[in-house]
This record gives sequence, structure tokens and C-alpha cells, in this order.
Amino acid sequence: NVEFLIQSGMYLEGSVTLTFAGPIYEHEEYFSKLKILAETVTTKTNGRINIQFTQKTLSPKELSRLYSTNDLFWFASLKEGMGNVVAEALVYGSPVIALPVDGIMRQLLTHPDDGEVVDTDDPQTFAQVVNHWLAKDNIDRRAISHRARNTFNPHPIENGYLNRIRECVGK
Repeated sequence: NVEFLIQSGMYLEGSVTLTFAGPIYEHEEYFSKLKILAETVTTKTNGRINIQFTQKTLSPKELSRLYSTNDLFWFASLKEGMGNVVAEALVYGSPVIALPVDGIMRQLLTHPDDGEVVDTDDPQTFAQVVNHWLAKDNIDRRAISHRARNTFNPHPIENGYLNRIRECVGK
């Protein structure tokens, strides 16, 4: 659903650089279509919206830098088993704006300061929420990261599963 995000970029306020990272390069025809759409948005906004695509694969160090230096992470996947990239963005303290993806995003974005789930199929509506978050000056990235690290800590999650299994088998 990268097209949706690029279309949303048309409605962003101010000068914004949108960086897309992901496996879109594997589909050459689709990627060509995305590049044309990105160029259209950049042209129609007189260069105010700059759209970039990263290298095909990012090293953990490059991905870490990307997460930690962005102002916002937006996510518009139409199908997602578990929003790992959303959890990663939160761990780095990036607020997240996302489509609901069958409700999974509401499980990941439980604190109002961590971002927002936007129920829409309209790029302009999505962009309005993004604009609101980009204009915020009181985002506490440390608090977002702290909450995410507690929420996505594998040890308590694993212990919770083990305890539940013990309860089920009566031990």
C-alpha cells in the first residue's frame, strides 16, 4: 500500500522528506509505477515533498539510524500478521501513524502519545493526521521507547505463555 502513502504525501504541509524502505524493489513493474507517482507528487508540490527510496536492503545499523532520526513512522499495510516494523519504530521512540490492518495496530498503539490508528481509505484524511503529528513539539521519544521496550520485551511475554500453559495442564 505504498501508493496510498505516496498519494497522502500530496497533502502534507511544509517541506517533508518521505523515506520508503522495504522489499518493493523485487517487483520491478510495481516499483517503476511507484517512482513515477513519487516524481508526480514531488513535481506537483514544487519539490516541497521529497520522496526517497532506500537501498534494497538495509543493515541493522542503517535501519537503526533511519528509525532514530525520523520524526514519524507511518504504516499503511493492508495485510500484516504482526506489525514488526511498527514495534521497531516504537522501540526507537518514533510515533506511528497507521491504518488499522484488521485491528492489529490497535494492539500495538495502546498509548495515545505513541501515535494513532486512522480508519480511512482517503489519503487526504490520513495526511491530516500525519500533519497534526508532524506539528507536535512535545513528543517524548524516550517515553515512547520505554513503553515499547516494556510492551515488546520477549521475556515477560514468554513467561506469560509458560505460566498459561502450566495453568492449563494443572501444574
